[in-house]
Amino acid sequence: MIKRKEYQLLYLIPAFIGFLTYGTFGLFTSPFAFWIISWISKIKFNDYFNTSASRWTLWLLLGVVLIPWKPNYRYKPSINIFGDVMHPAPSSIKLQLVNGIKECVVREGDGLSTNFYDVSSFNKTHPIYKIERHKTSKNSNTCFAAIAIQHKKKYLNFFDLFPLKELPNYATLKLDYDINTGRALRTCNYISKYDGCNAGNTW
Repeated sequence: MIKRKEYQLLYLIPAFIGFLTYGTFGLFTSPFAFWIISWISKIKFNDYFNTSASRWTLWLLLGVVLIPWKPNYRYKPSINIFGDVMHPAPSSIKLQLVNGIKECVVREGDGLSTNFYDVSSFNKTHPIYKIERHKTSKNSNTCFAAIAIQHKKKYLNFFDLFPLKELPNYATLKLDYDINTGRALRTCNYISKYDGCNAGNTW
């Protein structure tokens, strides 16, 4: 019985190491991987891998191989060549807004409906933002105006020590296209360093 308890406590070591390297994901998968290696070494490779040292060696080698594959979470900001902090979530939703307006212009040129909900770019789901009709715009009933509102404040990253992460408060992004002048007005509700809202509340 003592040996069995000691054997169970042995799994705390890979769990601890896995937690430090892979966060919550490693806390559960590392001892499981060690158990799989131990089981295979006993059943399949009795003559060569039956020693405890060999199991630990295989487990450590597996961890070294997987470390480069640790995912870089999509919400993590990056820095461009100009030294600006770039957040992928606002960058992607801006592109989605612009593509929606372009699609709307093409639809009008082809004689198709310019109803807001007929534009596929506006109907695509986004992990943080939700695109809605720009109700205060004169084009509120068409696809020539749209607004992107942040609906998600937290996210889970199981590959970090503390998986529950806070997202920045991103500004609400608006895009209003003037059919007569061909100009697009890009505005936001406040100046923000996270999503490129500049002086004058423009982006």
